[in-house]
Amino acid sequence: MNFLNVTALFSLSAIVVPILLHLRKRRTVRVQSWAAMRFVRQSLAAQRRGLTIEHLVLLIVRCLMLSVFVMAMARPHVDPSVGVSAIAAVFFLTLSICLAGMAVALVSKFRHRLLLTALAAGCALSAWSCTVLHRPELPVVLNQPRDVVIVIDGSDSMTYRADGQSGFERAVTEAKLLVSQLPGQSTAATLVAGPIVIPDDASLTQNLRTVSDRLETLMPTGGNSSLPPAIHRAEEILKHGLNLRKQILVFSDDQLLPWQEVEDELSKDAQRFSGTYARVLPLPRNCQNVAVTGISAEQPIEGFGRQANLQIEVFNGGTTPAEDVTLRLLVDEKEIHSVTLPGIECGSRTSIEYPCDLQGQGIHTVSAICDGDACLSADNRIDCILYVPATTRVLIVDGTPSLEVADRAATFARLAIDPGVEDEGASTTFASATLVDAALLKTIDSLDAYDVVILCDVPRLPEDVSNQIAAFVANGGGLMILAGRHIDRDFYNEWVSDIGPVMPGVLGERSVSFGEEFVPVRFDVASANHPPLKTLTERGSHDLAAFYTTAAWALEKRNEVELNVGLRFDNGWPGLTESKLGEGRILFLAVSPDPLENNLTTCTSFPVLMNLWTRYLSSVRPPELMHAPAYSLEAELPYTCIEPSTIRERRENGQPTGPDKVTPDAGFESDAELTQPDGSLRTVKVVHHKKHLACDAGTVATPGLYSLAVRVPKHSDELKLPFVVTANRTESDLAIADINRIREIARESGITLVDSFDDIQDVATGIPERVELWKYFILAALSLITAESGLLGWRTRRYSEVTP
Repeated sequence: MNFLNVTALFSLSAIVVPILLHLRKRRTVRVQSWAAMRFVRQSLAAQRRGLTIEHLVLLIVRCLMLSVFVMAMARPHVDPSVGVSAIAAVFFLTLSICLAGMAVALVSKFRHRLLLTALAAGCALSAWSCTVLHRPELPVVLNQPRDVVIVIDGSDSMTYRADGQSGFERAVTEAKLLVSQLPGQSTAATLVAGPIVIPDDASLTQNLRTVSDRLETLMPTGGNSSLPPAIHRAEEILKHGLNLRKQILVFSDDQLLPWQEVEDELSKDAQRFSGTYARVLPLPRNCQNVAVTGISAEQPIEGFGRQANLQIEVFNGGTTPAEDVTLRLLVDEKEIHSVTLPGIECGSRTSIEYPCDLQGQGIHTVSAICDGDACLSADNRIDCILYVPATTRVLIVDGTPSLEVADRAATFARLAIDPGVEDEGASTTFASATLVDAALLKTIDSLDAYDVVILCDVPRLPEDVSNQIAAFVANGGGLMILAGRHIDRDFYNEWVSDIGPVMPGVLGERSVSFGEEFVPVRFDVASANHPPLKTLTERGSHDLAAFYTTAAWALEKRNEVELNVGLRFDNGWPGLTESKLGEGRILFLAVSPDPLENNLTTCTSFPVLMNLWTRYLSSVRPPELMHAPAYSLEAELPYTCIEPSTIRERRENGQPTGPDKVTPDAGFESDAELTQPDGSLRTVKVVHHKKHLACDAGTVATPGLYSLAVRVPKHSDELKLPFVVTANRTESDLAIADINRIREIARESGITLVDSFDDIQDVATGIPERVELWKYFILAALSLITAESGLLGWRTRRYSEVTP
């Protein structure tokens, strides 16, 4: 038995009031011998026994009256299977407690105490027999208002069509009939259990016609099901309902995997809501279902060839073998490969590897489609997005143009970043480098056309140029300083922008001899913790340990601020340090690629490092384009990842592409059209920042390919921004569970199975889940008040008759 108002039970302490009053009224009599009274002693003793019994009966009535009144305020309720036995059990238990308390506190004679103890034990035994030996049921109460939450499984398996109707459509039809038969003043709400729980309405409503209309608009989400979270969500909704009778009705199928999740999560929760019913719709016993369950590729696409090795997984989740299954591979919605798979046994998986050449930079959608007869069509396709980084534009500033070409550090930096290899008019390197003399920097009006600036052994810069570079970094650009033998230490130490110093530290002396003997210094590879260096060292193939130099610059911390050192020399000096200035990064290398001082230019790791460093400084990272289903998806896409349609068309036509890129103004909002996997459109908000686009796509539950169409003011091209919501393909396994196994799981989880629609009608209008008992306790309290009044009246008449 449970209580709707548990706090009222604390009022049971009021039982002590009549007991204390009775104790106070007991008189202590001093016995004194008196000869004339010895003849009436026997009659007085008999009268005293009568008064004691009357007081005890009156006290019992008053204690019971207070007890049942407090129980009524607590609003107890029981299951119908318990019935009136709970009322009798509570009555006898309360009476037993009162008798036991009076036997201990009020009665002085042993035989009276023994009698009350025996009566208390008899009442306790009666309470036990009411709850264990005999359980009469309360009469059925029909058409009582109730709060109902309908949970419909929206997973892939519910889309299977039998007799022209899918399982989801059958569930909606039966749910509408259930809503139409709910008693008056009932409330209802609906949930769809897909990869995430989709609420049709966050609260219960009494407008059942509105609920019925909403059921017609529900659509399956696809993907896997989430029955346990949906049931928990329904329980939270029911807590806000005003009706006493509360029910959850789940529509699902007899696929094994979702029910195993129910067993794992719900069977452990002993405090769960008990009024949960499940309507199980059967799946076909003989079916074929070949699904594409996985597609993956190495991200980001590395190397100059722009090639991705795709891994595609195909699974036969049906109950019959599959033969002659055609698998097609699409890149940007164009078919590039097709293969026919041999027979696939039930429950087996096949993995296919295919090298895919991605043409051009930017974002590419890759799709694998399985053609053939299958029960479920939703799992025949899977999508992913691959990102080929755009070319990083680097400006290399040569600080020693007077030297021979082979003696300049900028020459080797230029060759390492951009060797000048071209294919059909488009560079296949990671970066395109522009080499300029330091004296000609004044002729460059703006650095917005570049992502990274590299200063190669530049002695000093004019004030206006140094301010221009500092502003470029503060706005998100990257700066790399290769410190050679010609740089001016005072200039770099005094190079300060409006928001702080440019150098990561204070430049000290330049050492050209390490030790008394002329011993070169090397890189301490074990100290490499900079992200690009870690990317190189973790692959295991590099020759950084073979590097040596005979000269390097010392760098010390500034104003007690520790240096952010990414690599050290073996003598402990910082070799590579990093700092931030505004939104940009600055890297300082204590040596330059000078063949007269070191062998950096002969190391095979040098061009790889230069490309990794320029990518790192340009903040180019693979965008998050693969998302799990979410209630509020916020996608962020750097503008460097976006390729305008005009450039894409020129590339597809074999025409050379220029350096155009999207550079909108920052800080404004606009609308965009989001195309969902089923082809439907909806409008979403996008916020344009200086270097990226932020989209709030709202709730996305259906797995598949989404496309965002955005128009940027002052730009003629429409930007197509795709992203993918990933799929959990556990629903592709149509293993059928034995109905007895499902019944066992439901029983352990506190769920009652509904075998037919006729049983759903009983759920809507039949036996209530709880019966309130407060009215029975009120009736008992009134009866006890009447009994107390009668007892007091009888005592008054009796004393008036015997008084002389």
